[in-house]
Amino acid sequence: MTDAQLTLGVSCDPAGEMDARILRLLYPGAGERAALADEERRLLQVLRGHMGAANAIQIARLGLRLDLEPRAVKAAACGLVVKFGLPVVGSRQPPYGYFIALTHEEMEHARAILLAEVGALAQRLVALGASEEAIVLHVRKAVAGEEKQSTVDGLRSTAASEESEGDTA
Repeated sequence: MTDAQLTLGVSCDPAGEMDARILRLLYPGAGERAALADEERRLLQVLRGHMGAANAIQIARLGLRLDLEPRAVKAAACGLVVKFGLPVVGSRQPPYGYFIALTHEEMEHARAILLAEVGALAQRLVALGASEEAIVLHVRKAVAGEEKQSTVDGLRSTAASEESEGDTA
C-alpha cells in the first residue's frame, strides 16, 4: 500500500495502514535518523489515538496533554503535514478538533478548510495593499517548496517566542 493510496482512503484497513506509517516515524529502524521535532513526536503519539473525524480531539485538550500553547500545537501539526505528508486535520466544524484523516471525504474536508483560509488571507492581503500577482507568486513558491521549511520554522519560532513571553508575564 502506497502513501498516496492511504491518503486517498483506498486501503481496506486505513487505520492499520496509517498506524504502521506513524510507528515508522515514531520509532525509526536501526541506522535511521529520527526526523521528528519533540513537539511533533509528542503530538503524533497523542493523535495515534485520534484517527478519523469521529475521534477528533479539541486543541485545548491537546494543549493540556502536551503542555503546549495552541500556537505550538498548530505549529507541530503543520510540521507533521508539511514535512511528513501526514493527513493531520484541524476541523472547525463538528466534531471539532484535530485528527488523522483516514477517508477521501475527510481529506476533501481538510482541503476545503485550508482553501477557505487561503482565500480569506488573500482578501486581507489585498485590503492591505498587496497585489494579486504578489500573492499568486508567493503561493506558487510555497507550493514548489521554496517557502515550505521557512513557513514551518516561522510558525515554530513564533510559538516558542509566545510561550517564553507567557513565562515572563
